[in-house]
Amino acid sequence: MSKHEKQYPKRYDSTFNICLENPGRLVSNIDARPGISSQVLAMLKERVATNPKNNSQCSVMIDGMSIRKQLDWNPKRQQMVGFLDLGAGYLDNDVAEATEVIIIMDVGLQGHWKIPVAYFLINGISAEVQSQLVLSVISSLHDVKVNVLALVMDGHTINQK
Repeated sequence: MSKHEKQYPKRYDSTFNICLENPGRLVSNIDARPGISSQVLAMLKERVATNPKNNSQCSVMIDGMSIRKQLDWNPKRQQMVGFLDLGAGYLDNDVAEATEVIIIMDVGLQGHWKIPVAYFLINGISAEVQSQLVLSVISSLHDVKVNVLALVMDGHTINQK
């Protein structure tokens, strides 16, 4: 057994000390609707208040990915999910199904943390709409005293406008 094989079990035991007996219970209190997460913003506000040095500066990362068209019934919210949704919900079920998701993550610059702040279900998006979504996330972070110093994204053509 090598030196690294002996160290990994101890490292994983201390790092992943999470009880997964009932995963549904672990995520049942998370509000995972599309849009800017008020729970994440509240958590960041609390972290900035307790340790501003490590938690008050960040970069924002934006990325998009394709998703499968799929509609599902959410019994907790009593509605269909999988339609286009920019965080304000949708008016009726005649809206198109989402084929992409944009994820906006907040990454601490001094502290070692990374957390998804928002996601949006889309079916193609203009550069103007994407810039408004990003500006609303940055504004929300500013409201909880988190300063955004950098914006990171890939070289997709919509990101270059």
